[in-house]
Amino acid sequence: MAESGQADTPDWQEEAYQKLKAMKELYLPNLIEMHQKLCHKLQKEETDAQKPEGTGKLSMMKLYMERIIAYLQVSKSNIPITHRDKLSSYEKQILGFISSIKVEKPVSTPQQI
Repeated sequence: MAESGQADTPDWQEEAYQKLKAMKELYLPNLIEMHQKLCHKLQKEETDAQKPEGTGKLSMMKLYMERIIAYLQVSKSNIPITHRDKLSSYEKQILGFISSIKVEKPVSTPQQI
């Protein structure tokens, strides 16, 4: 058995895991930040009784984001064979979702001493 304990890992699974790992490194921090902001916004809107229609859309976005985050955190041994050929499609969906939300980050300026 290999040192990693994954001697029986099929090649497709290793390849899928490496792609998933790269996607996780690229997108997960931004997605988590977006999720936190969305949760705060949803909580705020849920307390505002005059905007019940807005919470439905936010709830759907939150659910979709949670699914994306869970997908990116799947372990190598739990990657289903059905994901093997869908990673690029999932990545396009993630990019589309991120660009539709767009986290507003404050612009930092270099400090002069």
